[in-house]
Amino acid sequence: SLFESDIRLTNLTAQTMKYDLNFTPSGVDGTDVGSSTTIEVAPNATLALDDVVASMFGSGTVGSALGMLEIRPVTTSESSGGLFGSISSAAHQQIKTAASSRTYNFTPNGTFGQYIPATPFSQFVGRDTILSLQQVAQSKQFRANFGFLEAAGSPVELLVRVYDIANTLLATIPVSLGATQHRQINGMLQSNGINDLADGRVEVEVVGGDGKVTAYVSEVDNATNDPLLVSPVVKGAVRANRYVVPGMAYINTGSAFWVTDLRIFNAGTTATPATLTFYPMGNPGAAMTREISLEPGEIEVLNNVLVNTFGVNATSGGAIVVSTPEETALTATARTYNQTSNGTYGQYIPGVTVADSVGIDDRALQILQVEQSTRFRTNIGLNETSGKPVTIEVALITPDQLATPVVTIGLQANEFRQIGLVDFAPPSAVYNGRVTVKVIAGEGKVTAYGSAIDAITQDPTYVPAQ
Repeated sequence: SLFESDIRLTNLTAQTMKYDLNFTPSGVDGTDVGSSTTIEVAPNATLALDDVVASMFGSGTVGSALGMLEIRPVTTSESSGGLFGSISSAAHQQIKTAASSRTYNFTPNGTFGQYIPATPFSQFVGRDTILSLQQVAQSKQFRANFGFLEAAGSPVELLVRVYDIANTLLATIPVSLGATQHRQINGMLQSNGINDLADGRVEVEVVGGDGKVTAYVSEVDNATNDPLLVSPVVKGAVRANRYVVPGMAYINTGSAFWVTDLRIFNAGTTATPATLTFYPMGNPGAAMTREISLEPGEIEVLNNVLVNTFGVNATSGGAIVVSTPEETALTATARTYNQTSNGTYGQYIPGVTVADSVGIDDRALQILQVEQSTRFRTNIGLNETSGKPVTIEVALITPDQLATPVVTIGLQANEFRQIGLVDFAPPSAVYNGRVTVKVIAGEGKVTAYGSAIDAITQDPTYVPAQ
């Protein structure tokens, strides 16, 4: 395998911004070892940093290099660093910088990749906070590579707890992390006697030291070597009575066969009933519902959810809403993947709440890493999350383009719709594109994402809006 990372960095301000890029190789103390450079990004522009480790830091050209990148804005006194440097905030607040990464296996027959979010420093956690990651597997079909990062410059001691879907504790694994250090531990579950975990959940907790950490799991299909990044959430931090998971699929296009596996974790201490509602793409009036009950700590496993849970027997896609009578601490995630005879090529999809979505008084959402060329096609997913109609403007921004194509779309209550970059009628291929989504009318709320699909492998990379 030959893995590379492509970074996209967007300056959303009206002035040129200067950024420090700090690369720290994996396994070292980042306060002593690392490489730095400085770049400038023009107003409202997106800078493409392809194969960033080799091209910017001279690493990986004759060997291999793995690590973490900090992007730190230095133009203003409000500078704040973080993994890949995104200064994101709540959906209704303005952001100054958006950033993302795609790390992929480059082969002569196409790419197999995963999206890696830019994590603001504010989302790194210390003591008294537990990170939770689900849809973790270590089996004949999948292997799990674990990543841990410290960002505050202080060493920490971690405990990693592994659970099955019934909340049975399978292992407790200590991990030490130095100051500003990245560690990726491949085969961590296997080396701790866990070889047959088809579906599980992992908790990461700081138990010593004053540092701040985040974590991830890269799930790799053993047949295809396709990676899928599982991002963390703070256990029990989000409470809502409505969770929306877009991009659900049971679609056979002839060249690809898309299927979705859904997981719902109850982080609360009491059992809760939940209603699952499937809203078919473009036709929310044909919704179907099912009832489930979740015990404390339980993960509801819903494989091929549209067929096995809702009885869909023909090509269909859409969104699933998980609703509860009262506010509950649930985590809903999905994996939508191309099922082939030689393994799977998939993407991890986190659920969102209404609070994560934008309305008429909120800023525009930003989707990076979009491309339409002989190498990739990009689909844009749009979902109304609150149950009220809404009108949105979706714009495609590309480098050196004098005019910005805009598509106006009316979404019904609960409607999920997917469009392609071809719907903007671009005059040529689109590289290093960015899509913005802005609510212009109605009381509804909207979430959005991009799905960049390799034209050869049909491997998707899910890019959530920022």
